[in-house]
Amino acid sequence: MSKLIIILATIPILICGILILIGKGRFLIAGYNILSESKKNKYDIRKIEIILGIWVIFFGISLATILWFVHKIPPLIIVCFIVFTMFVSLILLIYVNNISTKE
Repeated sequence: MSKLIIILATIPILICGILILIGKGRFLIAGYNILSESKKNKYDIRKIEIILGIWVIFFGISLATILWFVHKIPPLIIVCFIVFTMFVSLILLIYVNNISTKE
């Protein structure tokens, strides 16, 4: 697979993750913009930005890894890597749900 395709597929995702992580991507958080100010004040948006930013960057790196090695390794290992990525994402999701993001 061409390196250009890998770059074009992953760079925008990594940029979005970095924007969210540094606090410039609140508009990318689903549902946050439509909340009233009183409801927005109930949430610790900085925690949400950090968690979501790290997850998006993790997803971008995982995607780049899959695309980079997809033609070099057997399909079974690719499936195992995808399952592992989904498992780690599930663990992160459970962890995030247990963290209180309300102030």
